[in-house]
Amino acid sequence: MKTLIKISSLLIFTSVFFLACQKETSFEQGSSTASVGSLSVDASGNCLGAVVSGTYFKDTAIKASNYVTVSVQVDTVGTYVISSDTVNGYYFKATGSFTVTGAQTVKLIGGGKPLAAGTNIFTVTYNGTVCEFTVTATTGGSSSVFTITCTGATPAGTYVAGTALTAANTITLNVNVTNIGSWNVTTAPAVNGIIFSGTGTFTSTGAHTIVLTGSGTPTAAGTNTYTVTGATGTCTFQCTVTAATGGSSVFTIACTGATPAGTYVAGTALTAANTITLNVNVTNIGSWSVTTAPAVNGIIFSGTGTFATTGAHTIVLTGSGTPTAAGTNTYTVTGGTGTCTFQCTVTAAIPDYFPRTAFSNWSYQFDSNPNDSLLIFVVTPTRTINGNTYNLFFYNDGQNPIDSFGYYRRAGADYFEWIDMGSYVGLDNPLWMEYTFLKDNLTTGGTWTSAQFTGPYTDQTSGTTSNLTLRWEFSITGQNIPVTVNGTPYTNVIQVKQELKQMAGTSWTLAAYFDCYYAKDKGLIKQDLYTNTGAKIYAQDVRRLVIY
Repeated sequence: MKTLIKISSLLIFTSVFFLACQKETSFEQGSSTASVGSLSVDASGNCLGAVVSGTYFKDTAIKASNYVTVSVQVDTVGTYVISSDTVNGYYFKATGSFTVTGAQTVKLIGGGKPLAAGTNIFTVTYNGTVCEFTVTATTGGSSSVFTITCTGATPAGTYVAGTALTAANTITLNVNVTNIGSWNVTTAPAVNGIIFSGTGTFTSTGAHTIVLTGSGTPTAAGTNTYTVTGATGTCTFQCTVTAATGGSSVFTIACTGATPAGTYVAGTALTAANTITLNVNVTNIGSWSVTTAPAVNGIIFSGTGTFATTGAHTIVLTGSGTPTAAGTNTYTVTGGTGTCTFQCTVTAAIPDYFPRTAFSNWSYQFDSNPNDSLLIFVVTPTRTINGNTYNLFFYNDGQNPIDSFGYYRRAGADYFEWIDMGSYVGLDNPLWMEYTFLKDNLTTGGTWTSAQFTGPYTDQTSGTTSNLTLRWEFSITGQNIPVTVNGTPYTNVIQVKQELKQMAGTSWTLAAYFDCYYAKDKGLIKQDLYTNTGAKIYAQDVRRLVIY
């Protein structure tokens, strides 16, 4: 695995030479007034914890009360510019300086004015990282001034997944009016397919109630939180949607021999491939709706359809949700005449010692110097080379332009990098190849070796050019060990000694080596570089990481 900083190569052709791994561009931060950090992003690319404040109306200029707060992880203090794109005529932006590192909240002030009503998606950028949030602009506005209280508010009506809301689906809220006039209140954008909204006019100040009417069709069973906007400040309430059951048909269900299809891994969301096929006997034709709600271990199986004939049939229920733990659980099927049960087994998540999920990022510092730091992050696009798909890593050192850092993939227990090995070790010419930098299934003492590679190298002092033959040799020096880095304890760590060897005559001679530490589900947390005599060149330690 590639080092994250540039070290000058020192070569001696007679017996031993030293090469330090490098990227094509220097990664040392040096002095810079710009901060280094990343936006906090969830697995869907949304700005984690973003809060939209104020109300937004078509053709109404953005005011000081219109802003969005976003979360930022600051690795190196300095100036910052965090801004969104301009969408529908308005935007959000913040500038300033971070004086401390760690988690920070930044207020992005709005500007411009919405040109049309609707929901707008804004893309925020900072330090090469991006995330998104949504803002809804409505027609008209409220000329009155009032506050809303959601305490004790409970939605009226019934809420069933797949069933459109009617005028009976409402929520009544208490308000306190200080200035009379029109009002326009909403919970937009939709949550689980539902929006509550209402308009009216206050003719007197003081305590009032307003009624918001629900619209839309709930997409899934569960409890969701709705944020009410349109007044001075906001408040929230919850609405619970139940699963659809039964139908107009009459039938019995048999679970005997039923086995869920697809894979079930703790922490991994189910897809359309996660199904269960059940035998049914129909005595009256018509619609059917079958479910295993409520969720067991985070999973629900459900399905709907229509029986056109009586007799024996099969139905397919599709799983949804994310299993929370490994183990075997029992699911009860309802919707027919009587119930039956089946079991579903969830396996433990496969450990990953070098995560490559989009938006994951790591901040490193060198030799305990907080001003010598580097941010590595994963982007969404991938690249296919020789039939293999690689995840793309980028870097930002706060000084040089953001650039690609490496191409990585995994197959089973093996972790690979596609790399210009010639530039990596300092040869004169590019030499692209793939090599395995980690194997997570070997015990302590396990070894492997890269393919050897040969290329010309010109000594910078003498100007002499010679062909060098090199290879990497790896050994597991620690498996499942605890390691503390920058005060943070990590468990399940694999320690790897990565040695660069040169062919000298008929034997391989040590040039330099890395001492690498990979933590389960965290990635590279520490990497130290040594000369062939064991003198430490530098220490590289993670100080913050976020895995998605």
